[in-house]
Amino acid sequence: MKRTSPPPPESQASPPVADTPPQQVPTAVGSDRRAVPAASSHQGPRWFHLVDHLLVVLVVVLVFFLASFPARNSDVWLHLASGKRILTGEYFPGGHDPFSYSAADRVWVHHCWLFDIIAYLTYSVHQYGLVLFKAVLITAAFGLLLLLRRPGFALWPWSVCLAVAALAAAPQFVFRSSVVSLLFLSLTLVLLLRGSPLLARPWRWVVAVAAIFWLWAMCDQWFFLGPFALLLTLLGETIQRYWQQKKSSASGTNASSETPALPAEEANDALGPLPPRPVLVRALILGVAACILTPLHVRIWELPVELTGAAVQDPRLEQLFLGPLDRVYYSSPSFGRNLNGLAYAILLLGGGALLAFGVGRLQLAHVALWLGMAALSLQSLSAIPFFALVAVPLMAAQLNQLSNRVQWTGWNEVRSRLLFLGSVLGRWLSLAALLLALACAWPGWLHPAPGHPSARRHVGWTVDPDPALVRAAQRLQQWREEGKLPPEARGFLASPELANYCAWFAPAEKVFINSRYTHHKPELSVLGAVRGALGLHLRGESPGSDELVRQLAPWKVEYLGVHFTVIESRRQPELTALVQQLLWQDEEHFSLWYLDGRTTLGGWRERAGREQPAFHQLKLNVVELAFGEKVPRLPPLAVQPIPPRLGWEADFVRYPRWPSPAIDEALGWAQYSRLLEVQHQQHLLAIQMTLQAADHVLGGSGLLLHVTPTWPASAEQLAVPFLALRAARRAQADDPNDPDCYAVLAEALSLPRLPLSIDERSVARVTALRQCLARMPPPSEYAFGIYHAHPTKIAAQLASLYLGERQAAGYFTGLPVNLPAFHVLRRIGATGAAIIRGGQVAERSPTVTLLPMDLARDALRLAQSYLDQDERAFGEQTPKIAQELAGFLKQVEDDTQRLENLYEREKLRLPAQGQVALAQLVLALRHNLVGEALRLLEDTQWQTSADLKEAAAEIEFARLVLLVAVGRLEDAAALLEAAPNRYEGVVSLREPARWLRYQMAVLTGDYEEAGAILEDFAAMNIGQDPPLPKRGEILGQFPGIPWITRPNGQPFPYGLIEMQGLTAWLRPHLLDRLVQGQLLSALQAPYDHYRQQLILRRVSDAEYFWRRGYLYLVQGDILRARHCLEQARRPGVPQWNVPEYNQTTADEYRRLLKRIRHP
Repeated sequence: MKRTSPPPPESQASPPVADTPPQQVPTAVGSDRRAVPAASSHQGPRWFHLVDHLLVVLVVVLVFFLASFPARNSDVWLHLASGKRILTGEYFPGGHDPFSYSAADRVWVHHCWLFDIIAYLTYSVHQYGLVLFKAVLITAAFGLLLLLRRPGFALWPWSVCLAVAALAAAPQFVFRSSVVSLLFLSLTLVLLLRGSPLLARPWRWVVAVAAIFWLWAMCDQWFFLGPFALLLTLLGETIQRYWQQKKSSASGTNASSETPALPAEEANDALGPLPPRPVLVRALILGVAACILTPLHVRIWELPVELTGAAVQDPRLEQLFLGPLDRVYYSSPSFGRNLNGLAYAILLLGGGALLAFGVGRLQLAHVALWLGMAALSLQSLSAIPFFALVAVPLMAAQLNQLSNRVQWTGWNEVRSRLLFLGSVLGRWLSLAALLLALACAWPGWLHPAPGHPSARRHVGWTVDPDPALVRAAQRLQQWREEGKLPPEARGFLASPELANYCAWFAPAEKVFINSRYTHHKPELSVLGAVRGALGLHLRGESPGSDELVRQLAPWKVEYLGVHFTVIESRRQPELTALVQQLLWQDEEHFSLWYLDGRTTLGGWRERAGREQPAFHQLKLNVVELAFGEKVPRLPPLAVQPIPPRLGWEADFVRYPRWPSPAIDEALGWAQYSRLLEVQHQQHLLAIQMTLQAADHVLGGSGLLLHVTPTWPASAEQLAVPFLALRAARRAQADDPNDPDCYAVLAEALSLPRLPLSIDERSVARVTALRQCLARMPPPSEYAFGIYHAHPTKIAAQLASLYLGERQAAGYFTGLPVNLPAFHVLRRIGATGAAIIRGGQVAERSPTVTLLPMDLARDALRLAQSYLDQDERAFGEQTPKIAQELAGFLKQVEDDTQRLENLYEREKLRLPAQGQVALAQLVLALRHNLVGEALRLLEDTQWQTSADLKEAAAEIEFARLVLLVAVGRLEDAAALLEAAPNRYEGVVSLREPARWLRYQMAVLTGDYEEAGAILEDFAAMNIGQDPPLPKRGEILGQFPGIPWITRPNGQPFPYGLIEMQGLTAWLRPHLLDRLVQGQLLSALQAPYDHYRQQLILRRVSDAEYFWRRGYLYLVQGDILRARHCLEQARRPGVPQWNVPEYNQTTADEYRRLLKRIRHP
């Protein structure tokens, strides 16, 4: 080790200042009886002082970082609302509860009213001020402890203890009034352990303590810790004096009860003397009196419910009463199984060991103070920060005294060398550890593992409200302001988080209970019972309406609200769905008013006939919500490139944010849509059973059993899928890199009532699922409960769409892509899914159908790799699912391997000359190896050897089409952006390229761009009937000369939409029923040809207007959608016996829109 100077001789050697025992200076007669240590006259290496002060700076910065994270806890809004009401005169401390109706008849013991006022004023200046205010309070509380170090003692042990204490207390650094208690407790410790300057005039010390207690009592319910600390100190001092007196009397000496400690003992005491017992007694009495001299008077002595406990049977509420000895604490990474729990154990065990086996004169007052605070911390997690504050000076002082026992005697003495080397090593290790801690504190790694990335405590100073809770609270406020909910109407919000948000965002709303659990202790049992009846926790009996009616009846509840936190909705999606379905299906008691996925609001009644008018008036009108005049427009979306996969550095560069509430909204609407379909099937089943009963009554002939029951789809069934799709697109706009937004998009696209053709639906779902997997963390980094989507299910669904249905013959149907944009695939051999027959590949279908066997195999392998991390999503079914997945994967692998073997053999048969590379591409596609075909198309060496020449543009376009078909939309967009006008000059690709752009715009969610492309087609084709002669002229011509001409314009490709009933509509009008016989049929042939052209033109035009109207509907432009749907009804041509054509689906939505008023 490099030294700054050679070691001094033994006679002149002196230890470093930090490890040198303090020297005594004489005290004058009549001055303070307590000796004050002076700094040593000997100096050690200068860099010791620099490092010590650098450690102090780093520790203070570390505490500031640990306390600086966005305020996301819901009780922030309760504090702000309380401060605002006090300043506006709506509430005064000591009055009745202004936020709830359940406790309106009793006084609210509002301990933190002064803190709330300061918080509101700080937030009014700037939202950053609120978190900065909290961070400064906490930093000051821990920084003040450094004032307790006496001059001449080592500083770096204090820095180390302070860092450990801050780490142990960090989980409780959320914005609550308890943070101000840290500052007041720290001030109390400073006065108690270093208040010697004020003891020359004891009343100053007493008044200072009383002033702190008085302010403290108006800021937080943990104010009792101040008198408690004084009481513990007084108790310890009394016991110690009693023990000293007893020892003195036994030895025959006469000692006064207040005999001061010897100067030598005080010199070795790193904390210094305590105030005399009479001063402590006076301070305790005056401090207690000061606490009573507040607006709350004697009611102030209400202990926190975290310490007193309450009888609840709810896992979420039970977390309020957790202690370090509970199994949940030391077994969960979210509580104590982390660095914070380790730091607390060091303080608890290490501090106890130092006090029990330490050196120097044992101060029973210190021991009593440590034991009392340690007992509180073992009772409740909320008390751990207070124990950490007390542990710092007691542990650091013991470490100081332990190092002072070793005296510097020179470099020739082993203990002296060890002392010096230990001081050097300790400082450098502390410096390195603090620098590392600062780096880890920035992304939030020194806090407990969050249940969701949005809860990660990255350094920041914003106040981030949950958008879902804000929207729900604002909706309640809107109903109150509009008079739809009268002032006397009572609601029961089963989620305290929503109740807290109502205090700020819905001030007119009075709730049953919020997070002031000490005030609402009598209501906690009711809250737990209601949550159990709703099924929010499954303990004991199953949830049911009878228990819910029994619990809510005494409170005359008119509406009910349930909210799921982000973590609950991700970790327990089945429970979320179950609770919502129980409410939606209970039409006898519940009427749905509001739904956004994580929040459900609805009317409540004990039984039919006893409801209030709002029960029906506020019932959710999903048709109005989907197609009304207030429908918000969807923002245009663009293809976002897949972000690069990041490791640990992602937490540094990505700031945590709430997941989009539109994700949960889309899932909620999708779930509601499926519930409507179940009810629709129940109607059909009831009709079928009625027919069976009628057939039995009529004698059992069986005629009625052949009747297929029908029941028209309700307006809600048609409207809800649009709500789900729009919500999914809004989620995509909010955060295009969130895998969940694409998972819910795939879910919305799978809804059967969404008017899409099979081909469009399949390609869109494949794209969404693949976009989800591309943004999902790899299996090695994936953690269950972070996302709604389970990658095992997503990958398995993707493979299923690639493969299609498995037929009895053993082959898969494949992915249908029979859309205009994909017809070019026929030119390179992709004319249909293939099957193996007798060792040869045979085409199965003339339509454009892809069967990417290799891509499906890769997707199944990915699903299997995620299963180990995703097993909690399947519970007890995991072994069964794993077995089925492994069996299916083995089957697909075998089929793919056979295709690959055939492909390799066929490659060997290709001629050595000619376009071998192009033939190899066609061969890969014919063998259903789409992944291999894409690999060839992306291989620059293959492109060079292919010698494509004129076919280069077509092959490149085929690559684009394949990328879009298999869901690689981002790659296709990047390729198209690199050469945007490349295909405009190729006549054969001009129109397919435009259709591909249209398809990509729809898949992206840019419905405005897709509509513009359709309108370009319409300008050329729509509404242009072929020039037809009169009917009499046709019949007068010789039958052997048919009048066949091509109509103007190209027909709209109505294959985009599934054509239901078109064939049945054409058949009776293809020939005149009056024309009979072969001769008349021959004469009628030209007439029928022209008539068919007119019919196809009307079908084509109607399909265009329906498609354009559909895009307007999804986009939210209801007026234009209605206009297009009106035009989808094409007029007939009576002179040619062509009737009016109604596009079936368009007519259904046209009639639906007529029910809604539009300006």
